[in-house]
Amino acid sequence: MVRDFVVKPGDDSGFLGEVLRIDTVTIDFSWVSLVQRKKRFERLELSGVTGEVSIELLKVLLKKNVVSEVHQLGSEENTHGNSPNISPSGTIPQKENKEGEVISEKEEPRESPDFQASPVDDFEGVIVFEDVNLALTSLEHPELSIALEDLEGVLPVWGAEREGHVGFTALHAGGEMVNGEEVIPVKWKGQFIRIDEHELKVVGLNLKMNLAIRISQGLPIGLQVVAPTQQIDLSPIFREDKSPVNIEHFSFRGGIQGYLMMPQSFSGYGNAGFEGMEIYDDRDTRIFEFYRGYGEARVNRAGLVIPDARMIGDEEAILLNGFVTSNGEAAATVRVVGSPERAEVYEQRVHRANEEWTLDFEPLVTEDRLYRDLRMESSKEGLVVNLGEKRTSALLFPALKAILTGKHPSANLLQ
Repeated sequence: MVRDFVVKPGDDSGFLGEVLRIDTVTIDFSWVSLVQRKKRFERLELSGVTGEVSIELLKVLLKKNVVSEVHQLGSEENTHGNSPNISPSGTIPQKENKEGEVISEKEEPRESPDFQASPVDDFEGVIVFEDVNLALTSLEHPELSIALEDLEGVLPVWGAEREGHVGFTALHAGGEMVNGEEVIPVKWKGQFIRIDEHELKVVGLNLKMNLAIRISQGLPIGLQVVAPTQQIDLSPIFREDKSPVNIEHFSFRGGIQGYLMMPQSFSGYGNAGFEGMEIYDDRDTRIFEFYRGYGEARVNRAGLVIPDARMIGDEEAILLNGFVTSNGEAAATVRVVGSPERAEVYEQRVHRANEEWTLDFEPLVTEDRLYRDLRMESSKEGLVVNLGEKRTSALLFPALKAILTGKHPSANLLQ
């Protein structure tokens, strides 16, 4: 038994405190497996686990670590075809859909991942954990924090196919509880700990989740989350207030894969689309309508890239692309297109927030459609956007808050 096991960030990370603390670790080794040099256990029990990692610390780790191709790090057990959703070449195979468009296989709707099974052995083990609390936090943006409370579970490993479970009492995002008590069935199948097509509801979204973890060197993992086409209900977020956003048809598909022991190895994707969005502006009692939209994102150790995101309506359209690197640099361009009447609405809203701000729309091709490109980039003061006179910069988040609330900011125009 091991007590008070603690993991701290490196001395050169600039962060203090603890990343992980485990009150007790109890291991019942299998002496038979040790003789066979398999180093397996009959029972691994973890109790009183507290883990907290900040996004800022992850940025530091990503900057410091450069890894080779992750498929070279697998053990002899982790042969080609057994790593969850990981392409050995590092590329995404492509194919054509029914409309003849080239799409990624990751974007294609499909059944739960089908993994190649290894021969079943006679040895069986189990991982038991209780009183586990995990959190991903952000010092700069607390609204991005995610926390799981009172996680517990029983995970079967090795041997024949068996069932277990994972449960938690609450899931928090941005300090608000977005999901209550949940119990998720887990199975050991084909050398993987798996969650297959589990349905859950988070922030009004009906989701399906697939997960696979292989017990081998580095702990390779693959996670896929799908939101089938559905109407969006955001009432859990706004509670007593009526939701200002209504979406008739929304869908999402995303996934992430990598090695748990190597955070810098992770890569992922996300694709979302909608039809029939209405945004109610209670300040001006206006309804902004977008009849369709979509967006895609890719993330890897270099950072996050959004190559294309757009919302299209009859009177206006919003288009965006941008990136955020792992060292914190960011840049994006948002093009706002609208009729002269809509452009005037946007201009008035911005001008009311700060008299020194302007959108200054220009004709797109003809006078019946106007546009403005808003350029955002990182600076020493934070993210800035060219809202001021003669395209001078203003701090992005204070500017957004001022435009949405109508409250004049005190000092967010950079000189």
